[in-house]
Amino acid sequence: RQDRLHLARGVMSGDPVTLATSAGSVSVSSTGIIAYRAAAGAQLPTTWFDRSGVALNSVGVSMNGPELSTDGRRLTGDRTIDGNRDVWVADLVRGGLTRMTTHPAIDGFPIWSPVGEQIAFHSNRNGTIDLWIKPSNPAGEEEQLLGGPDSEWPIDWSKDGRFLLYQRSDLN
Repeated sequence: RQDRLHLARGVMSGDPVTLATSAGSVSVSSTGIIAYRAAAGAQLPTTWFDRSGVALNSVGVSMNGPELSTDGRRLTGDRTIDGNRDVWVADLVRGGLTRMTTHPAIDGFPIWSPVGEQIAFHSNRNGTIDLWIKPSNPAGEEEQLLGGPDSEWPIDWSKDGRFLLYQRSDLN
């Protein structure tokens, strides 16, 4: 028997089934497929699946805001280690993780440039959340792209790499 939500009456029919014990957010498709994100504090390894639900790969650790490089060989995201949130890169071919930033401030929400030679991220190292960029090799220097009284974080790059789309908020 299929469980149903009766919108007009605002009630469910059928027996409840526990899908997750610590869901932070939930989304349900029109076909009934349910996706959820673990609640804050849960440390589940970053894993991706094919369309049939078979796990394809995992970096073995939890990464916030993971993003695959365009060639699919690397993954970037941020992780908090010993209270310090930094940008990390996972090598999906050879294995291994590389810490890309080490500043004691919050560094996060990294995104790849189209060719994968740079990573844009946000950081609060100057008191507000500003846009920064770094070459995708660990030895490269970080450079502030945009700063000021508002908070900015990267969203996407143009396909030709000339423009960086970012979001701005004055809610510091």
